[in-house]
Amino acid sequence: MLIGFILSYIILNSNYINGLKECGDSLNHAISSFILSETPETLIVYPTENYYYFLLPFCGKILKGNIKFDFFYNDSPPTVRLIYEDFRHINIPSNKSFEHYTWTEKDKSLQIREIDKNTYLISLKLPNSTIEKTVKFVEVPGRYNDVPENSEHIFNTIDESGFVFSLIFDTTLHNFIWLLNDSQIVNFSIERFSGPLYYEPISGFLFIKSTAGFILTGVPLLNVVKNNWWDGPFDQLNDRDWNPKMYLYMISIYSSIDTLLTPYLYQKNEVDKRISTANYLNYYDIDEVFQKLKQAFKSENSHCNNEENFDYLVSVTYKCASIILKDLLDLEKQSFKKGG
Repeated sequence: MLIGFILSYIILNSNYINGLKECGDSLNHAISSFILSETPETLIVYPTENYYYFLLPFCGKILKGNIKFDFFYNDSPPTVRLIYEDFRHINIPSNKSFEHYTWTEKDKSLQIREIDKNTYLISLKLPNSTIEKTVKFVEVPGRYNDVPENSEHIFNTIDESGFVFSLIFDTTLHNFIWLLNDSQIVNFSIERFSGPLYYEPISGFLFIKSTAGFILTGVPLLNVVKNNWWDGPFDQLNDRDWNPKMYLYMISIYSSIDTLLTPYLYQKNEVDKRISTANYLNYYDIDEVFQKLKQAFKSENSHCNNEENFDYLVSVTYKCASIILKDLLDLEKQSFKKGG
């Protein structure tokens, strides 16, 4: 996630008319000069997939897209890729057509120079001027949670909402878990729904409170469909601090995909498509999630004290939380197969 200028999704008539006039420059120069002129002198990049999103009226079109700092193909300096689409048919998703453009390979007017391991200078030469920006790659603030027993910390990441998560792999259950990090960069409140189930009102994220922290349990399906800032961390993998074990653990769960993926979980035949991991519910109704959790808790004997009243529990052990989350996901898969 690149922290810079946040552009409104409202397109004013004046902006659209100005966009009609902007046809003299090349499309890629128009986008790059727009982005670099609207961002601070120093661009801070937190360790996610390193995207910056934009919306721009240009020459009778409305362009929506992103730029990406990519470290997999050229580690130093990074490759900068531009992806955009003609968004004139904004209400007809089936008409979306994305164009891909790699600045650092095709456009010599954009140069990237390494200052140090985490700092780069971007220089864009325009016909009458040059725009320069400093790009700084930073670590996730704070620390990751103490790793629970029989689990391994993969990496920290920040999703589009600004929440900091630690991705954990449970080596006993053979399961990924998104654990809310102890340190955060945005203000939010987590409220108790009932029992050990909690929610965050703005994002709609659901959590089970465990002895290891808040485990992400559900993300509103509507957010996923809208692909908005609160659609969950499933695709916000930490490219900058990539952990090779992510690939090993992924193929240990899904052995059939081994030959189809690169070590960074991209598909070998389609480099822009990537495998991601959710391991939480996309839900409609929080009451339904709670009842299913309650059912999973009652059926689990070995790590959950099911003699207790689930409704009154404030939290459960990490092991109990991870098991009932796994049971909950299994129940959801069975329901889906039955058409429920």
